[in-house]
Amino acid sequence: MDFEILQALMNETGCRLQWVDPLPRRRRILQLQEGEIDLILAATPRHPPAPGVRYTRTYRDEVLGVLALRSLQGRELPAPAARLSSFEDVLRTRTPLLVLNAGRLGPDFEPWRAPLREAGLLEPFETHGKGVAMLQRQRALLILGDVASLLDLARQQDMVLQLMPFGMVRAPVAFMLSGKSVNEAEAQLLDQALGRLEARGVLREIRRRYGLD
Repeated sequence: MDFEILQALMNETGCRLQWVDPLPRRRRILQLQEGEIDLILAATPRHPPAPGVRYTRTYRDEVLGVLALRSLQGRELPAPAARLSSFEDVLRTRTPLLVLNAGRLGPDFEPWRAPLREAGLLEPFETHGKGVAMLQRQRALLILGDVASLLDLARQQDMVLQLMPFGMVRAPVAFMLSGKSVNEAEAQLLDQALGRLEARGVLREIRRRYGLD
């Protein structure tokens, strides 16, 4: 979905994309700040932004949540849903949790991050693809990350995930731009183009096809 929205933006502005190989999260932000890469997808805007960073206008909402692995390639698995209704329950029952290696993951989770980590129950993953691979190996039966990404990847691997009744947070995301390699005029060009795409319903149609509108 993010790739499709970005490609629509490039078509609208007449810009071209040059993709680079995926980089670890911290490394790619440092490279963005140094102007070695220009743009990062699906960033939650911070105010004020970090040095060397600017954001476009937001283009979709990201929904973070906890999902439980219910079946794998047609085989039903024990569901933790009946005994878990909060992160306090996760800690009390010592249930391992895969968690996206990112900054703040919502007001419900953050107070429990340190206690869960100290109890040895958190296992970070760098990308959602790696997180789903860890679910396949049953490193844990719970995962916290982008709900749309996890559900889509799970369907591709013949896995069934169940959304849990805690840990959900919705936040708008934008494209993160390098303050060194993308100047203010170029950032305004991208913002204006995103506004036109939104007004014409192009972004809404892309989001709708991925179940977000």
